[in-house]
Amino acid sequence: MNFTKIAIIGSVILVVVFVFLLYLGVIPGFKAGKDNQPYEIEIWGVFDDSSALTPLIEAYQAKNPNATVIYRKKNIQNYEKELIRAFAAGRGPDIFMIHNTWVPKLKDILYPAPQTTFSLVDFRKRFVDVVQKDFAPKGPIYGVPLYVDTLALYYNIDLFNSAGLINPPKTWEEFEKYSKLLTKKDEKGEILVSGASIGSGKNVLYSQDILALLMMQRGQRMSDESGKVIFDSENVNLSVDALDFYTKFARKDSEFYSWDPNSKIDSQDMFALGRVAMMFGYSWTKYNILQKSPRLRFDVAYIPQKKDRLYKKNYADYWGYGVHINSPVKNRAWDFLKFLADPKNASFYLSQLSYPASQKSILAVQQNDRFLSVFADQALTADSWLQLDNTLIKDVIIKMIDQHVVSEQSASVALKKAVAEINSKILSK
Repeated sequence: MNFTKIAIIGSVILVVVFVFLLYLGVIPGFKAGKDNQPYEIEIWGVFDDSSALTPLIEAYQAKNPNATVIYRKKNIQNYEKELIRAFAAGRGPDIFMIHNTWVPKLKDILYPAPQTTFSLVDFRKRFVDVVQKDFAPKGPIYGVPLYVDTLALYYNIDLFNSAGLINPPKTWEEFEKYSKLLTKKDEKGEILVSGASIGSGKNVLYSQDILALLMMQRGQRMSDESGKVIFDSENVNLSVDALDFYTKFARKDSEFYSWDPNSKIDSQDMFALGRVAMMFGYSWTKYNILQKSPRLRFDVAYIPQKKDRLYKKNYADYWGYGVHINSPVKNRAWDFLKFLADPKNASFYLSQLSYPASQKSILAVQQNDRFLSVFADQALTADSWLQLDNTLIKDVIIKMIDQHVVSEQSASVALKKAVAEINSKILSK
């Protein structure tokens, strides 16, 4: 082979290698195919204003000049219905917010994360257990939450001081005693100051979550793998004990009566007025209270646990982002979610809103935060349960609680009626 032929072959090889490197993007300036075309990612959310994501969106667009990311905030009241209608009409978002209980019922319209973008091994290393359970139950990753919130105990510092109480209750047994001590009544037995806003349904915010937590702390399984609710049948005595414990604080004939089930003012507003010593809420509850009563002196503490229990159990309620299966840019949408979930970017997002993190590395930092430390610790032991329709379940449980407070029927009967109603409506869909 002469020198000329060698030179030609060598030149061809160089050209092929050069073009291949350009195609891969190793050499900047060119990327073959659709990657060089402009694309748009539309996101629907329900809580965050666009300002919370704008800096991160701009950073992503700077890194990906062909991308345009649009965030739209939706009304939580009709969000789910609007979402389903939009998808049915073929005009839904590429990325949309999903509640941690929604994955089972939306699985058919969710596009799982490509392993090359977000590996399951990496996901399990980074995120707390409840996130793995809710968003990657059997392998594929169906969504990414940036935070995990849990129920906590809020307490009025001045009412505690006046009662000679220094530390908040750590167990439910202590909670009973504190509630009784802190409750103040008039000559007719009407409550002037409530020791704890717990016991009824509609006028206690998150009553369904508190009751579910009490059941789960006792070891109750709430539903089976198909989503059928079973807390009325499997170890029903655990559920009976939880319901009786919960409602006794709203029963006038109970020694622990501390909350008026007929109050026209809900638990959060009553707490803001300084007329409740203890109430339950999530991390963002703090800002609702401060908005209504900026001078109120209160603090947040860990949710009470069962006495002498080795393992703690907390109740999670949070949202994440998923990708629609019919999105024309679904792989790019997951690339954006991976960008959002990068610990540095997620930390920036969380620092603006003071949300407790979903990733262990960020929680380790938040454990040193005066306010967030409670929620950071609780995220590690947070749990949830399979709900095929969380809105329906919530409504039925709240109704059951209020009926049980005024009814003479046993807790077991109340539970069976509620579960029968839930299953008949959910499983018939």
